[in-house]
Amino acid sequence: IGNQIQGNTVNHLNSNGDAVGGIAIRSTSGTLNLSQNVIIENTASGSSSSFGGSGGIYLYDGNVSINNNTIAHNIAGTHCQTSGLYIGASTDSVSISNNLISGHIAMTQADSRAIEVAQSSTVFSNNSILANNTEYDIYSGFGSSQTLTAESNYWGTTDDAAIQVKIYDLFDN
Repeated sequence: IGNQIQGNTVNHLNSNGDAVGGIAIRSTSGTLNLSQNVIIENTASGSSSSFGGSGGIYLYDGNVSINNNTIAHNIAGTHCQTSGLYIGASTDSVSISNNLISGHIAMTQADSRAIEVAQSSTVFSNNSILANNTEYDIYSGFGSSQTLTAESNYWGTTDDAAIQVKIYDLFDN
């Protein structure tokens, strides 16, 4: 079956300096399946020397499948920009499907995001990504030679121009 984190509720955690409010995942062997969890109302606050971290889920590295979760109402506090889900540059392969990613809050609005993707081998499909109080729903910080696949997601609207405003990618920098 492999590694699994399934059927848990992670809520009301406050990081107080380590920049991870909910779940931090590092160095998985094989594929980690994170499914049917509720990750809500966690707060990440970092140090003044960095703006990393995530209130909900922080993936350092590994192969991870995130599906059928509720990731909602997490907060990016002091010195953090990502409130919901951070996918680090060292991750090998990440699949994110059938999740509710909603209602995230950033205390600092400039360049804030519900989701940050620093790895090009990430596929988003069939998620509901909506009602986030952040500048961007998805922030992709990698260059033109890499791609992020985000297909068949619901963004709270079907208006393409409104969806594009909530996505930061190479066309914005």
